[in-house]
Amino acid sequence: MNNHKVIGNLGSLQILQDTLRGMDDLLIEEINIISGLKEHPKVWPYIITKLAPTIYNLTVIPNIQDHEKLIELVFGQLKTNGLESCFVFCEKQSIYLKDKTASISEDRPSGGIILSNKLLLSIELEKYIDSDPTYKKRCNKLKKYCEAETDNGYLLGDLTKGGRDATKDEIDELSGENLNHKGVPKGLKLCSTCNMFKGVCLDPSENFKNQIMTVYCDCDNHNRCAKCLELFYSKKLYSNYYDPKDNVIWHVPGFRALSHECLFGLNQNQIRQIQLSRFVENLNSGMSVEDMDPETRKWWFARY
Repeated sequence: MNNHKVIGNLGSLQILQDTLRGMDDLLIEEINIISGLKEHPKVWPYIITKLAPTIYNLTVIPNIQDHEKLIELVFGQLKTNGLESCFVFCEKQSIYLKDKTASISEDRPSGGIILSNKLLLSIELEKYIDSDPTYKKRCNKLKKYCEAETDNGYLLGDLTKGGRDATKDEIDELSGENLNHKGVPKGLKLCSTCNMFKGVCLDPSENFKNQIMTVYCDCDNHNRCAKCLELFYSKKLYSNYYDPKDNVIWHVPGFRALSHECLFGLNQNQIRQIQLSRFVENLNSGMSVEDMDPETRKWWFARY
């Protein structure tokens, strides 16, 4: 593990450090924060989740007195959502989580377009709402902040698709024909489980010439609603997938999570209706059954 700063209240920080060290799949690193941007409302503890380069969802968390339990439940929420996030523990203690790297910082995120409580809490965290007299007040404060910042624009995802300029060596290595799959960018291979392409390649579009792109298959999709545990969307969020039909690498913005309909508490008829609506939506967008995510395919073949 890399070294990290000791900051803030020593008692609370020790819990943060001990909890993070107990998570074997996490690497602790320092993080550099850009200051000077507009501050977010002081409604901690909260989770702020990146949905696009300048778009974030802020979810107010019930204040649980047992800090170790609080961190455990928050990290359960973050792991289920599977999106780049920051847990603001208090004014001078934040944990940034990206992929499997955790970074402890005394600086809070700032700036961007903020959405209010669009990602649902897990059932475990919801249980603590009634015992927190500050929760509704903090939610109302966040709501007013977001209403004051609202404009009539529209949401844009990452226009770069997360790509970067390829080096000369990468251009040499990834240019030319894919010997295993004719017409498919070199560097992509077919997943034997979901039959989707994945890997690292040069973008075939002239608009992204000599740009390195990472492509994911459906097996990489682990972005789930923390409440009903269903996938947010048929593709991995904030990532790219390759469609061989049109030879295009498509980007899926994180804010596709906002279109998710939570299935928690619904009866079987209601769930089937939502599943059917999703299936029809996929068909109308040009997908075949084989192109859909594994869970949708499983539902279809079980139904018919």
